Amino acid sequence: MSPLVAGLTQALRSLPKADKAKVVERLLEDAEIREVVAEFLVRRLGEPAATPGSPASSPQALPGLPAFPSSAGHDAALTPRERGKRLREHYLADLAQKGIPLHHAGGIWAKTADGLWVAVPCATEVNRNAWFPGLTENELFQKKSHEAKVAVVLLCQARSGAVLDCVLPPQKVREMVPRLSKSRGQVKFNLKKAGNRYLLGMRSGVEPLDVTEYMGATAIFSVRAGP
Repeated sequence: MSPLVAGLTQALRSLPKADKAKVVERLLEDAEIREVVAEFLVRRLGEPAATPGSPASSPQALPGLPAFPSSAGHDAALTPRERGKRLREHYLADLAQKGIPLHHAGGIWAKTADGLWVAVPCATEVNRNAWFPGLTENELFQKKSHEAKVAVVLLCQARSGAVLDCVLPPQKVREMVPRLSKSRGQVKFNLKKAGNRYLLGMRSGVEPLDVTEYMGATAIFSVRAGP
């Protein structure tokens, strides 16, 4: 058990029963906490790996995008931050091999040759066919997303090792930001696979956005038509 999970468990045990659910609900608003708790539960429950091709199996990698081995990111020994860093590095290296130079600019950020800022938040599969990449409003708006100058790549790894990239162009980012849920300064990206479609959850009362067309849509980094 990690120190974080052990500490949370001890703290929760000391609370009155009526308060436990409220505290857990608040904790799970944080994307990193969700990943740590989910991984702990998977290990404790002894959940077997999904069998590719079965109805409940995790998504397979998109055409041309490699299913990185466990050591590339889906390693229980890594913290969510370390896992994200490793996935991001592999993803950018893979794009470079395909003639799409997206240069790492520090942290979650990359940049195209013509100056487009690209945020690359990462997440591993928490619930079946669901990912929760995190991005703070400060991180997003410091690059002027309200002026349609930022693209976002939701880089998501399934339990099978398959890596999916949801490439949201600048104009789409600007349109969706007011409709996304936000909590404690964090913009919530809630990506789910439903059948053959990929849906991005919006704030309460707003229908999910179908982002299937943006899966693997890295062409915007090669030839970008306007903001």
